[in-house]
Amino acid sequence: MEQLKEFYEKNRRAVIFLITFLWVCIVLVVVHVIAFTRMSRIEIMRDMESDAKVGARIASETLTNYSVLSSQAAKELSQINELPSDEMYEVMGNYTDASQFDNAYFVTVDGHMYRVTSRRSGQEIPLLDTAWSEIRERDVDGKTNFVAGLVSDTPEDIAVVTPVVKQDKTIGYFAGSFNLTDKVFHTIENYIEIEGDLILVDNRGYVIVQDSFGNNDGLFDDIINLRTYMDGLELDDKAWIFMDKVFSTKEIGCMGFMVDHREYAGAYAHLDIMDNWTFINIMPTANFMRELVSQRQDEMALIFFNIILLFVVTIGMFIQTGIREKYLMKIAFEDTITGAWTKAYFRIEGEKLLHKEKNIRYAVATVDIVGFRYVNELFGHERGNEILRVMATQLQHYLGNKELLSRNTADNFELIIADTGSFEPRLGLISDELNEFAKGIDVSIPLKIRAGLVKVKKNSDNDLRWYIDRANAARKLVNVDSGKLVEEYNGSVRDDIRRREEIESTMESAMQHEEFKVFLQPKFDVFTGEIAGAEALVRWIKIDGSFVYPDQFIPVFEENGFVKKLDFYMLEKVCGLLEGLDGEKYKRVPVSVNQSRVLLMDPEYVDKVREIFERHNLPKGLVELELTETAFFDDQRKIIDILNELRDMGIVIDIDDFGSGYSSLNMLKNISFDILKIDREFFGDCGSQTARIILEKVVELAKSLDAECICEGVETQEQEQMLRDMGCRLAQGYYYSKPIAAEEFIKKYLLRDVVDVEAVEVEGNI
Repeated sequence: MEQLKEFYEKNRRAVIFLITFLWVCIVLVVVHVIAFTRMSRIEIMRDMESDAKVGARIASETLTNYSVLSSQAAKELSQINELPSDEMYEVMGNYTDASQFDNAYFVTVDGHMYRVTSRRSGQEIPLLDTAWSEIRERDVDGKTNFVAGLVSDTPEDIAVVTPVVKQDKTIGYFAGSFNLTDKVFHTIENYIEIEGDLILVDNRGYVIVQDSFGNNDGLFDDIINLRTYMDGLELDDKAWIFMDKVFSTKEIGCMGFMVDHREYAGAYAHLDIMDNWTFINIMPTANFMRELVSQRQDEMALIFFNIILLFVVTIGMFIQTGIREKYLMKIAFEDTITGAWTKAYFRIEGEKLLHKEKNIRYAVATVDIVGFRYVNELFGHERGNEILRVMATQLQHYLGNKELLSRNTADNFELIIADTGSFEPRLGLISDELNEFAKGIDVSIPLKIRAGLVKVKKNSDNDLRWYIDRANAARKLVNVDSGKLVEEYNGSVRDDIRRREEIESTMESAMQHEEFKVFLQPKFDVFTGEIAGAEALVRWIKIDGSFVYPDQFIPVFEENGFVKKLDFYMLEKVCGLLEGLDGEKYKRVPVSVNQSRVLLMDPEYVDKVREIFERHNLPKGLVELELTETAFFDDQRKIIDILNELRDMGIVIDIDDFGSGYSSLNMLKNISFDILKIDREFFGDCGSQTARIILEKVVELAKSLDAECICEGVETQEQEQMLRDMGCRLAQGYYYSKPIAAEEFIKKYLLRDVVDVEAVEVEGNI
């Protein structure tokens, strides 16, 4: 934008002149078009009125001719002695030749009807009750009348009916039928150029015949009764006047009116021969412009050519600036890996979109790939980037014009969507396409997409950041293993957020009041049954005695970083606990303390650990540091360096949850460790022969690497025996004990025999 302002300042006069000149040209063209349109509108409406008059005259003349033919046929039939008879069929057949009636009928006074075609053969056919009623109603003084729908409900099949009178008595009726469209409307086409809808109606509003010509919008197609139909539409005052003139007067005219917010012109003329029939031509006013363009095509083309030329000149002056601005936008707001918008652009434009489009019910969503870090670890960052590019492309493909996408960080995408109903199906398609692409580049692990969604409330004061936070909270609750892809923010998610906020608001005071307690779960030697160590686990017990469970607060602490404080707190507490044990009264067994992967990212981590160990001056190996296998997927090189420093200090390193990740064996070849702890899920399926063999080989592998092996999750005596058979010395699980308070653990497992205690006391007194 700064470059655009600079260009404007340098070329202000030229820009103002070109823009002013361009607008003057546009105004002149608009004035010309308006004036020309008004004059042409008057001229065209006059033409429509004239055409309606010609159409009514042609229709009247055609109907008059058929009326004369019908009277002649009735007169001839009145001279035949026997009706019906072959002689009658012969006479009637003469009137069905070319250019006359399509069919000829004789109707008896009691309602029987006989039809004759050009083959001069007759047959009796049913007569519609409505037609029979109309024939008798119109039987006035032997006059010829017109009846619609004699033998079918097709109104355009008109019958000219004339009473057959003999000795001043009506003995029947002659009826000759013909198609109004063929005989009248097509004849009119030869005399005038028709545009719009031609309708022939009676004074009751019933449509006798109708046809459409040229361009029309279909509003007046397939109408049974024009009066009733128009009553159901939204008409302006002029439209009601038009209707009144059509049905109530004998005038000829044309006028404009509005129907359902669209403008029309209608011309009308009454038929001389049928005083209750009116000929109407209705045309959308929009057709006027097509008519004008066709009449002044060369003139308008020249005008528009000049306008386009001016636009090209003006746009050409700014095109360089536009390219430059686009380039700057690309640098500032386009994600370099995926080509999607960045988070900064999403925040700016997203706020505008939510406030600008008031009539669209938007939702904010966040999307990621579960366990995406394994893709980078196992297959490299380049393949991970390829997957991100495909995901961004597919997400953008399924977005509409008024929806927005950005890449936040890593595999996390943020969206503003309008069609929430189709969001999960769209994600399903994207997931299928993403996994298909992954197979093509030899990424063998399944890619599972999940999304959180929160609907934007109308007239809400919440900003975009508020909605994104709640969409993220909902996303983290998605259980992809259940097949569900999207979790919508609702009451349960809101409660989860409230619990999180409560945890975050009280975590500092909880640490100050030492509400975080050390619990220990013992480890046993499966061969001797002796206590061999313990794992330190944190429990949050509030002052009032209520519990906050680890699965509630640990994920929160990992996200907000408080877990680093908690890990050092636990390490400090365990070291202090072991330091305070009198070695003569209590046994000393190694205790492992969990270290989160977040903590390992602290550049001062090793120094802080060294300071804690030196301050408590504990024997080497008494306190072990336990790291989960998944910690090595963040920055393996850095973590390996940290482990080497810790081992150089004499600290024992445990690898926890081995077997839970995707690259366990790949990890073992790169790191140094002392104890391999097999994940409980890995151990739980040992009823399977295959799983038993794999577990046995893992135990052998640990021994081959000069490492101790421990299995967690032992729950039965049979499992313990199986570990003995495999040569796995250490185990822990509910079979031995659940995690218990540190004081109880010390009293139950570390306190030496009473006799020994008394001896120590006596010796101490001496």
